[in-house]
Amino acid sequence: MLERFVVPDAGKWRPDLPSRIPSLDGLRAISIVLVLLGHLVGTQNFPNWIHPPASLASLGVRVFFVISGFLITSLLLKEWEKTGSISLRQFYLRRAFRIFPAFYLYIGVVAVLVGAGWFAVLDGDFLHALTYTMNYHHPHGWPLAHLWSLAVEEQFYLIWPALFLLAGPGRAMKVAAGVILVSPFLRLGTWQLFESLRPTYGQQFEAVADALASGCLFAGVYNSLGAWEKYQQFLRSRWFWVAPVILGMLPFLDKPRIQMFAGQTVMNLCILLIIERMVRYPETAAAKVLNLAPLRFVGVLSYSLYLWQQIFLNRHSTSWIAAFPMNLVFALALAVSSYYFVERPFLRLKEKLGAAKATARPRRSGPLNVAGATET
Repeated sequence: MLERFVVPDAGKWRPDLPSRIPSLDGLRAISIVLVLLGHLVGTQNFPNWIHPPASLASLGVRVFFVISGFLITSLLLKEWEKTGSISLRQFYLRRAFRIFPAFYLYIGVVAVLVGAGWFAVLDGDFLHALTYTMNYHHPHGWPLAHLWSLAVEEQFYLIWPALFLLAGPGRAMKVAAGVILVSPFLRLGTWQLFESLRPTYGQQFEAVADALASGCLFAGVYNSLGAWEKYQQFLRSRWFWVAPVILGMLPFLDKPRIQMFAGQTVMNLCILLIIERMVRYPETAAAKVLNLAPLRFVGVLSYSLYLWQQIFLNRHSTSWIAAFPMNLVFALALAVSSYYFVERPFLRLKEKLGAAKATARPRRSGPLNVAGATET
């Protein structure tokens, strides 16, 4: 009954974007570089004079969350304008083809390595990894620890499209705005009242939901922001560069309460400003750099890189495969192999299914002029 639901305001919210959104792959590349740098700190042979905070990895993941909210909501709005409805079945099928093959292959490889005695995990790690609940399982062993962020993403995929379908674009955007407003108070309250959660707080869905919600809301107001001339003047001015500077400084702020309440909200805002500047003005110098082929390629590999780097970028290991720079070489080699031999075949299958569905599915009458996002 909920699989399809028709609403009258189907095209009102759709962001006016090209079929392949510029700069997003480059921004993904920057995000995965932040994760890699955060995890390289403390590994064998990594230069001692490089001392970035380990929280750089968390910043990279946060950028992924904001991009994910923006991209998924853009896709939902595109489909809503095309058909006046959302197919949950097709959404989840596309996500399964995109995410599950590489994800479960990685877990399978870790299981083999643990069985061979090369790695160690803790009780419950495999169960929570397989069920996308690692973000609520603590403590956890290093080989599967990074899957907390993919659990957050999967929980987002389960909640947001269904909410979008039931509430419609307008109400869904209000919910996203509400999450953005409530999250700082929820984070600070949890930090103050539940001391036992402090070491791992920030991995739970509710602790980072505002990063995803920020991207969702951004997709809904993208056109309105484009029509706001004073804001666009700021975005094109030199004052815009205050946002990346602030974003670069916040990971060094060692004040947990400030980070929980205001720091993470400011991070989300800065990330949004950067995304909009690079997406809306791809002809600028910084955006041209992001759209260079090498950076775009790293961005395309970002999912595989995120999965496979965890085995090699292990500061707790004395193994030769965890020593810099070979650990980075191994991570890149496994990521490329995973992308070409696992992800791409399933992506092609996903595209075939999407094309078949688009041919068979009825469209609303009237001019559409659809410009949407490409799902990656």
